[in-house]
Amino acid sequence: RFKVGEHGPIRAIQHGSKTKFARIELRTGAQANRATRLVEEENQRRGDNKPRHYPKRPFMKPALDANRSRLPTFWANSVK
Repeated sequence: RFKVGEHGPIRAIQHGSKTKFARIELRTGAQANRATRLVEEENQRRGDNKPRHYPKRPFMKPALDANRSRLPTFWANSVK
């Protein structure tokens, strides 16, 4: 939900299958409501039909556990 004083979309610009938004500082309640509506409509249009694949990040829990014994060598010469 956008509020007056924040920056938000005021107009959707179609470029083929891609949508971009013109953004401004929202100065009125009507602009804030429009920005909220535009984002909600775009989210509904996109939907959740596309599977998301996120790459593994180094040293998140499984990687951290697998490499815990190597961690001291990473910082061995960092403090003098």
